[in-house]
Amino acid sequence: MIPAILTLLAYLLPLIIQGVQAWQTQRKGGDSNANIQTYRKRLSKNDVVGIGLLDADQHDRVLAALRGRKR
Repeated sequence: MIPAILTLLAYLLPLIIQGVQAWQTQRKGGDSNANIQTYRKRLSKNDVVGIGLLDADQHDRVLAALRGRKR
């Protein structure tokens, strides 16, 4: 029984880690498709404040990338 559990854990652990990493990337703004969709939603609602916040966040990410730092 223990070898079966360990085998299952060895199979599922990389999938769980990839899922968590993808979630963190999306949460930090590294997912460009999600960023575009969020921007389009704000544009369609004419949310000026939200668009300004997204622009400022994008500006910060570009500066960090140009300076060679990860955000």
